[in-house]
Amino acid sequence: MRIVINKIERECEILPAPPHSFWVSKGLYGFPIYVAIAPAITEHEKCCGNIVTCPICCTNGGYDSAVPAEIHNYLSLVMFCSLIESSLRLGIYDERADASLYILRNFEAHGIKMDERVKQYVNELTSR
Repeated sequence: MRIVINKIERECEILPAPPHSFWVSKGLYGFPIYVAIAPAITEHEKCCGNIVTCPICCTNGGYDSAVPAEIHNYLSLVMFCSLIESSLRLGIYDERADASLYILRNFEAHGIKMDERVKQYVNELTSR
């Protein structure tokens, strides 16, 4: 299938996303249904590897706006804290405890494996 990635139309292979995976890009996250895989073309893409992965899901524009992003299958405490900070900075949430609880529940609902310290951190924030 041909889709536009980084303003370049290219042939991609579309595969089902790995089970229990998520993407993170610019402080946002989502849970892909498919992943577009294409050869790296630009110098920036080649610096990151020889292929480009683009998660495709209903919350990121699907095929019409495929944007490269890393695909993960494990949520570390550092990444979790980064997502909280981004959601506060972007005005998605006003309170750290609300953001942490919502993000945790979202990742749990999608069956994402995570560092045990993530749940401990959320418990500490919400018990105050």
